[in-house]
Amino acid sequence: MHGRRSWLPQHPWIYHSLLSGGLVVVAAPPYDVWIFSFVCLIPLWIAIRGLRVGASFKAGWVTGFVVNFVGCWWWTPTLMRFADLPIPVALLGAMLLCAYHGLQLGIWAGLTRLVVGRRERIPWLVAAPVVAMVSSSFPPPLFEWDLAILWWRLWPLIQVAEWGGTSAVVALIVLANVIVGECFVAWRNGVALYRLTGLALAVFGLVQASGLIRAYQVMRSMESAQTIRVGIVEPGFGHLTLSERQERAQEYVEVLRKGTKDLADMGADLVVWPEAVWPYRMDRAATRIFSEHHPWAQRRGTNVPILFGTLTHEIGTERVWNSAVLVGESGEILGRYDKVQLVPVAETPFAETRFPRASEKIRRRLPDAPVLAYGRRVETIPFGSIVIAPAICSEDLDKDHIMKMSRLIPDVYIALVSDSWFHSPSESLQHLAAATFRAIETRRPWIRATHGGGSGMVDPIGRAGLIQEAREMPNTSLRTVPIL
Repeated sequence: MHGRRSWLPQHPWIYHSLLSGGLVVVAAPPYDVWIFSFVCLIPLWIAIRGLRVGASFKAGWVTGFVVNFVGCWWWTPTLMRFADLPIPVALLGAMLLCAYHGLQLGIWAGLTRLVVGRRERIPWLVAAPVVAMVSSSFPPPLFEWDLAILWWRLWPLIQVAEWGGTSAVVALIVLANVIVGECFVAWRNGVALYRLTGLALAVFGLVQASGLIRAYQVMRSMESAQTIRVGIVEPGFGHLTLSERQERAQEYVEVLRKGTKDLADMGADLVVWPEAVWPYRMDRAATRIFSEHHPWAQRRGTNVPILFGTLTHEIGTERVWNSAVLVGESGEILGRYDKVQLVPVAETPFAETRFPRASEKIRRRLPDAPVLAYGRRVETIPFGSIVIAPAICSEDLDKDHIMKMSRLIPDVYIALVSDSWFHSPSESLQHLAAATFRAIETRRPWIRATHGGGSGMVDPIGRAGLIQEAREMPNTSLRTVPIL
């Protein structure tokens, strides 16, 4: 008589992969139980120690899929809302995205197992973090994040990002997990601790000590630096549909004017609005904003300079840009930056030249997302003696883009962001966490003005503690920004 076949998976490594995936989710935003970041990869590591390369890849991929599908649950409702997809199709699309992002951990697990080899001639304590540093951004993510966000609130531990970016932080997280894992295995087997474990712990401590010394130097520079007061208006509109822009434009304008006036009265030297918040399109040929008596005036009762997000266009053409416009005290336009890194499908046609019919069909499903033109180049905007580097929405996640901008030697970065597309506090916090590292990499302050929460300042050592997360009502805040 045959026994009933169990519905449970027959491969024990699956349970290790699922456990690691769950621990990573809990350690990451929005939960931020960071203590789990030191042990979240241990179940996966224990599993791949007994597997071959192919099985190790599968185990890592399962962990990566769980992390993305559970941690980024907002993909499904976002696809339903903005692409007008039925639940099954949106769910399938989200699963495909998460399966793609899951390849990162799969590649790490498989390559680490390959480098270590069957006879383990290369120690795990060496192979795992080195492979993590090399492979943490492969394949290129669509929503750019990695395991570094597990430590985004632990600024003393992430100063290495100045030298090695988030890949170096990921390597340290992996190293910490393997050190703890080696200690656990030695204790469980009742054997002496591997000698290399102590050396790895010393290397970890040395790297962190050097990072703290560098952070102290930056903090001393901040104390003696010139400062400006930057006000941030978070209007609480959420995502503006085309019909809302047409029907409620003046209501939104009044909210922006009031927030700007309040911040000017508080002593702001500059006021910042989020991405594409101005409900009207702006003529690219304009050299001044409207006077305060005009119904479309951006300011009333104050002449404080403003940097705001708006859609700009050339009158007589269909070309539209996602822009940041800086206006001076007398109403003159001091500079404009056009978004360079556009989001596929949402902001730019999907393979329009190769698949025109499919592209047109997708665009019809996104009536509130106009086809945008690419900005011509990375550029900064001068503001008196200060040089501002604007970033629009997802550009603050693009490390290569920001490094290009850093060559222009800006004094402060200002990110105009809209996370209201996702209707998810989780996505907003994850975006903020991933963008926090840009402040350490550039050693410059970052101002963030957002729809959907997460507005405030990240200082040059990565402290993001003063972030407002109001979502449902207009909000303002004033930050004192050091100019290094």
